[in-house]
Order: sequence, then C-alpha cells, then structure tokens
Amino acid sequence: MHNLSRPRRRPHRRWQPAVICLLIIAQMVDFGATNEANDMLRDLMVQNGAPEILQNQPDFELEVDSMMELSCQGTEPVKWIIKRTPDEDIEPEPEVLLIEEFKTGVAEKPFGSRVTILKATPEIVGRYYCLYESAEDTVDDLAELPPLYKADSTYIFVKDQQMVPVLNPVVHGVQYADVIIPCKPSSKDGMVELVKDEHEMPVNHGGFSNTRGFTILVKSLEQSGLYKCRSLNNTENEFHFELHVNEAYDYDQAITEYIRKPQIEPQDDAFVKKGGTLKLNCTVNVAHDVQFNMWWQKSDKKRIETDSRFTVSSVSAEQHPDLAHNKLGRIELTVKRVTVEDAGYYWCQVRDHNNHENNRAVKVYVIDHGEDFIRLTEDNNLSFINVSINKRDVRIRIKYSAHPTPVFYWTKDNEDKPLIHGE
Repeated sequence: MHNLSRPRRRPHRRWQPAVICLLIIAQMVDFGATNEANDMLRDLMVQNGAPEILQNQPDFELEVDSMMELSCQGTEPVKWIIKRTPDEDIEPEPEVLLIEEFKTGVAEKPFGSRVTILKATPEIVGRYYCLYESAEDTVDDLAELPPLYKADSTYIFVKDQQMVPVLNPVVHGVQYADVIIPCKPSSKDGMVELVKDEHEMPVNHGGFSNTRGFTILVKSLEQSGLYKCRSLNNTENEFHFELHVNEAYDYDQAITEYIRKPQIEPQDDAFVKKGGTLKLNCTVNVAHDVQFNMWWQKSDKKRIETDSRFTVSSVSAEQHPDLAHNKLGRIELTVKRVTVEDAGYYWCQVRDHNNHENNRAVKVYVIDHGEDFIRLTEDNNLSFINVSINKRDVRIRIKYSAHPTPVFYWTKDNEDKPLIHGE
C-alpha cells in the first residue's frame, strides 16, 4: 500500500503540498436478518428433512483465540466437513478443532455431531458443512447439498489481518471458463489484492467474494503462471498461487460432453426487503453452435412461471464480451411485493441440445425495512491527505461493509459526475 503520510523533502526544492479532502458519506444503520425470515428458512429445511446446525446464521466472525461450539442434528448419521477452499479441507487438530458425535435425545433427529473451535485463528476460517454421511459422495461440490436438503452450512471468519492460508497453492483452470483463485481475507471486512506476479499488475477479474476469492475468466493459455495474493490490511502478508490452464475441447462440434455451471447474480446469499422487489440474473457460457434452454425453479423443484408477482424473462443469447467463439445465455427472474414465504433457495437450470444439465442455486433472505446499511472509511481513517504536487501518484483506499452490495463511484469536488478511469 502506498504511504499516505507526508513525503520526504528533496534537496534544494521546496515542498508544495496539495490537500485531498475525503468526503465519505454513508448511511449508518444496524443490520440483522429478521428472525421471521430466518425461522422461515429453518422451518423449510426441517420440513424437508435437512440436517440442522443449531442457532445457525449465514456466517460468524470470531475474535482471535476465542472458542465456539457448533452442534448439528439430523434424521440419520451426520458428519462435519470443513472446507478452506473447494479443493482443500481443514483437518481437525486436538488443540484447535474437535469433532465428536452424540445422541441428541430428540426423537425426530436423534443423530448429532459437534464441532468445537478451541482457538480461533486464520487457519480455521472456511465453510463448515454438516451433512448426511450418505450424501457425501453424491455430488462433486458440497455447495450443491444444502439446496437438496442434504446439508446445512455456515461460514466462519476470524478478526485477524492475515489472509486465509492455503496449503496447496496450485489452481487448475480450463480455457474459456471461470476459475476461482482462493485469495481471501480472514476477517469479514478484510481487503486483499491479486496481481500477476511478474508485472505486479492488478488482475482483471470477474468478481470477488470474501468467502471464495477472485473469479477469473480464462481467455488464453498465457494466463498460466504465478499470481501474488496480498493483504491490504497487513502489507507483510502475501503468498503465491500457481495457475495451470488446460486447453479447452474443440467447441466447433455440436456434440457436447457437458454444459457449464451457470452463474447467478448476486453470487452470495441474496437479501431483499419485505414488500420489495427481488431480481436474480442467471447466465451461462456456451459455444456458438450449442443449443440450450434455461429456466428457474424454487425449493420445491417446481418450475417458476410468470404470474402476477413472478416475472420470468425469455431466454436470450448474446455475443460473449470476452470470448469470440462463445455466447452468453441469460434468463432473469423478478419477484414483486416480496413476502417472507418467498425466502428459500432459487435454482437456475440449464440444459443443452444433448440433454446435458447443470444448475446453480442461491439462498434468498427476506428482511424488514431499515435493516440495510453501508459503512465507509478511508483505510487509515483519514479525512485529509497531504501529498506533494510532484508526487507521481497517490492511492486512496476505501474500506466498506454493506448490505446489500453497493455500487461505488468516485467524484471530485462533491460533483455528481463520476470520474472515469484514465482521466
């Protein structure tokens, strides 16, 4: 990070200060998902026989070295699997994590399992899945199990400036497809940066999630190589990832072997106000000569049709903005006058002309009015920054925590016109 303090004087030259004033405006409202909406989601899971993490919420943030206990119960034997990344498990250690089975004494859900975090450190940050033992090998990605009511999950953050360590920093990607590089902070509001190692240039990415990392669209084999992940909260904390890109199949043939997993915006859990409007956007990346279809489903697996409150757009296809030989399929879902009963999982389903199917689900929470918030602060809590007129550049970093995810832009002299990159 650039040092924003007063620069050194050059010999025989008078230092001429320029003052940058930061006006940071934000709505400061306490936030918490409504108990009613949470109860609706829990009831939905219970009704469908899902294992249940007791006193669960989407995520928890623990103090360093603190303790926490998570208990789970189900109608059949359950187990914990803790994922630091989709490809890397967190193994229990006697001094850090303990997992033990127990009998719940509850007739409907007699099987229990408990995970105890004895010492919260960046090493235990990740997604905690409680799943039925019988479901473990039924999917390639554990994230597919909660919408099927075969698992429950929560994410654990730790208030530490270090990044989440990764033991196997090798990532494999396929040309013309997205790949996730698990460069992510330990704390919920931590900030990280991903750069291509040899040039120290920020990577053009397709999105960032503090629970997954950076999503990159692999356009060419030349994107293979070393990438540096570094914390913007702790300049001494950085490590490397090695990305291996495999050449894609020949997409000039209409015979497909699979259809890619679609992407949903928002990528993480979606929050919508009661009485408001929910908008979900689903896209899928396919080759030009592939015919496909897309549709939306709710938790009960029934196809969603347009009615007085639900509007399903027609399926469209457009030129992929980054891949010359691919197109981007799209379908949108709009729900008006949202009620608590609209909470739950929404599935985007895709199918190609060879009947290969894939899907992705997003979890929707319904919240009361007044529960959204946004907090903005300069990285060093400054309001004024003194810089030399001769200084080549100055970097200003704004930290934020917000719900829902905001759209940001810079202005100068409190004007309404956004600044444009390169001006």
